[in-house]
Amino acid sequence: MRIDARRPRRNEGLTLLLVGSIAILGAIAVRDGLLGAGAEPATLTPDDLARMGVTVEPVASTQGLRSRDEILVLAREVYDTPDPQAKVEPFLYAVTDPSSLRSDRPLRGTPVWIVHYSGLTTLSPGGKELHHAYYMFDAQTGEFLRGRWSP
Repeated sequence: MRIDARRPRRNEGLTLLLVGSIAILGAIAVRDGLLGAGAEPATLTPDDLARMGVTVEPVASTQGLRSRDEILVLAREVYDTPDPQAKVEPFLYAVTDPSSLRSDRPLRGTPVWIVHYSGLTTLSPGGKELHHAYYMFDAQTGEFLRGRWSP
């Protein structure tokens, strides 16, 4: 039995190195494009809304409302995630919360900034992994209204 122990040519190793490098760079570019590298998606997803248990509509006017940057500062005062992989995205909506059990202040078309933290790696007191947090702020006053964590 003869084993053909072919010696790799120099070009084959270089080609493999180049192809591997290009594949890695392409994957990073796609990841940054899909995750937005700080860009914000247009809306919260239906899954996000189901996790929060609210309905939303676009805000008719932003006049007299807190800015995105102001809300991000307030959100960091309430919860400043130590997780460097977490993504923080604020969304401005008119929110209706059908449950009066969540707060003493009902939300019925109220302009609210919803700050969504995603990619979290936090454990609940019961040991369940939590990957999303939603913090709601009154868009006019900046008052923290409520927060919700979910898997």
